[in-house]
Amino acid sequence: MCLAHIFYYTYITCGEVLKNAFGYSAAQVIHHNFIILMFHLASMSLICFLSYKIYPLKILRVKLALLLYLFYLHHTF
Repeated sequence: MCLAHIFYYTYITCGEVLKNAFGYSAAQVIHHNFIILMFHLASMSLICFLSYKIYPLKILRVKLALLLYLFYLHHTF
């Protein structure tokens, strides 16, 4: 559920940045948001499918480990 805030930020704030800083048209911003939505839909569908096969708390543990690893990589560079 924490990712909902990231996608809100991506849709609302980044749309304005794309229009103002990079000169995207409204159609290009909508296309950009559609691509982000497809990635989000695919990842949520994969997690739903995996939850039928794997215990959901194990999935959350792996997601947490990946998140911590990404934070570690981000702060080391």
